[in-house]
Amino acid sequence: MIVYDEPRVALQPGSTPTVQAPVVHNYAGEQMLQGGAALTKAGVAVSTAAAELQDAVDTAAAKEADNKLADTIRGVLYDPDNGYLQKSNKDALTALDATRKGLESAISSLSSGLTNDRQREMFMRAAGARRQSALTQIDGHAANQAKAYNMNEAKSRADNAIKDALANGASWRERDGMFAKSKLLGATEIDALAGQAGIARDSEQYKALVQEYTTKLHTGMIDQMLATDQAKNAEEYFKAYRGEINPELYDEVTNKVGNA
Repeated sequence: MIVYDEPRVALQPGSTPTVQAPVVHNYAGEQMLQGGAALTKAGVAVSTAAAELQDAVDTAAAKEADNKLADTIRGVLYDPDNGYLQKSNKDALTALDATRKGLESAISSLSSGLTNDRQREMFMRAAGARRQSALTQIDGHAANQAKAYNMNEAKSRADNAIKDALANGASWRERDGMFAKSKLLGATEIDALAGQAGIARDSEQYKALVQEYTTKLHTGMIDQMLATDQAKNAEEYFKAYRGEINPELYDEVTNKVGNA
């Protein structure tokens, strides 16, 4: 019988053998964490791409609306048949309110056609600048045409004053007669016309404007007298108002009166 000696280990008093537990790795958990991070990163990328896409769509939509507004404004202002800047005098003033309202309506309609607040915000920024520019042109044109309208009517009133004076020519010697009143009314309109045109009263241009009016009145009176066989009255009238007639016409008027 073979006898094996058993190893004997003497334990030291108070000592306990140390046993180190094996390290267990949670590979499944780590993979889940890594996978979650990857999904989060992918989600962020997708979200960013979606935001960029939406921003591109919003920007394009706002630009499309702005392009349509630009087309509309060109038509409102410059259309050769019905553009506001083609209208003159009273027609421009009559169309002013409708033109302004049409511009505001176009902007409102285009804004309403957009699909979100971001698009509308971008569009309205551009539309505001276009609106201001268009209104500046509209209001400036209206002011100029109001001035032209007033000047034309002043001229027409002066012309009518001449007609009234001729109709009341028999009273030309009367200081307060209808002839004198009509003559004064016409002169007042000529003065207003000069003021609207920025012509100073002490200028040669003003003197020429007044002389043009008085010459038309006085030569008209002389012709009317001659046409009704009032040669002596015509001669007397010419002497009375010679200073208000254009000197370049003196010889012509003198010959008319002298040969009557």
